[in-house]
Amino acid sequence: MPVFTRVTNKIRISAGTAAVLGFSPIKQLCEPTTAYFMIGERCNNGCTFCSQSSVSSTDALFLSRVTWPQFDFDDIPEALKSRVEAKKIERVCFQVVNTIDSEKQALDFIKLIREKNINVKISLSTNILDINFLKTLMSFNVDSVSIPLDAATEELFTKYKGYNWNKTWFILNDASKEFPGKISTHVILGLGESEEQAVVLFNMLRLKKINLGLFAFTPIQGTKLETFSAPDITYYRKMQLVNYLIKADKLKNFEFAGGKFIWPDEIRQEINSDILNKNFKYKDAFRTSGCDGCNRPYYNERPGGVMYNYPRPLTDEEYTEAIKLAINIK
Repeated sequence: MPVFTRVTNKIRISAGTAAVLGFSPIKQLCEPTTAYFMIGERCNNGCTFCSQSSVSSTDALFLSRVTWPQFDFDDIPEALKSRVEAKKIERVCFQVVNTIDSEKQALDFIKLIREKNINVKISLSTNILDINFLKTLMSFNVDSVSIPLDAATEELFTKYKGYNWNKTWFILNDASKEFPGKISTHVILGLGESEEQAVVLFNMLRLKKINLGLFAFTPIQGTKLETFSAPDITYYRKMQLVNYLIKADKLKNFEFAGGKFIWPDEIRQEINSDILNKNFKYKDAFRTSGCDGCNRPYYNERPGGVMYNYPRPLTDEEYTEAIKLAINIK
């Protein structure tokens, strides 16, 4: 068995994942179906919305509004394998914070999971700058790699992330061509984009076969955007449904007025009929989007607060409320 010299034997795990693995007694309203691990700490990048940013004063224990306690990595494989075999965990996702050693750490931990013969899908999210690192990841049978855009436009990207939009798109394009179906990105809605800008981006990603996960902007204390507001739920519901229908190839022609997306009559009629007849066929539109098996419980939400991304199947009442907001009917 090969021996890997690790930069560190410590790794941060989301609080929900720690509970599922049996490391924490936290009771959860909805358990994560993906095991989330964070590689690195205090990112070199200066994203103004991120708690791990170099310009954030938030405690390093946080990523978004989730706490990530630290554990010994050698304690994880056995617990992870048992949860995978019990079908409690469908996927492992590494959130890689960009530091000098984070790429090596990510590879070390992925190698160990494969060495332990844990039959689980692996995803990784990081700001990849070198296509060769991506190729190395894929050589270890990584199922999906997310290269985050975060912002929906070049202007917002530059304003809130502070680095090169074109370079990120260049990597995304190259990656999606070399590894079709295995490249994803995510976008944070509520940074100031218009409906038109968001929808145009959704469609562009579909055409390039880049999977998209949607997040709602979450103000985090200690970040530069801590005083910003989370997006209006009506806007977010509308964009969730638009994105879902674009992915399903049910929306291909788009009409806008003053930056607002105009629902085609046939889609509005279909959804009205869906509500009237209680077919509830678009329930998944309002669930967490991204990789299969990813539900990110309460990543953007607080228990009892506005549920932007449902981490579980919606009730009929929740669905009816959500889709009425999405197409603006009473």
